[in-house]
Amino acid sequence: MVLKTKAIIEESNGLTFIAIGTSMAQKFVKKGIKRCICILNGKSSLHVALQSRKEERYFIYISKHVLKELSLKKGMIVQMELKEDESQFQFEEAAEWNEVLATDPIAKDVFDQLTPGNQRSILYLITRVKSSEKRIERSLHIAEQLKRGIHSAAKLMKK
Repeated sequence: MVLKTKAIIEESNGLTFIAIGTSMAQKFVKKGIKRCICILNGKSSLHVALQSRKEERYFIYISKHVLKELSLKKGMIVQMELKEDESQFQFEEAAEWNEVLATDPIAKDVFDQLTPGNQRSILYLITRVKSSEKRIERSLHIAEQLKRGIHSAAKLMKK
């Protein structure tokens, strides 16, 4: 299922988001789909989560990095395409992390037993680093921490 619409970039309490019409969001939610791929202005493919509030207003958060990359600002109208995220982790993966897991079966086993949310948090810690060398370094460090029993993303980066 792929849904296309125009949307406005909004901001509240320092967070930037795009509101999703309830009828559009319900097409995903009713099927149990919470994680999607969002394409903005035909350029960037983002792994996002459909969020909701008490008043049943749905939205997706947009990071400052993405805003800058796409030259977007609050109040702008964007062309948005949403489709179900069918990737394994429902998040961007780093080749460096996959290589570390391929050579370290113990770390891979620990990683595979984590909740999907913890797995995505680890992938985020690795993919947010720009250089491949630093991603390798971070991947090796995280693999060692996992083997030591440290599974919390907040604690993984501590030495």
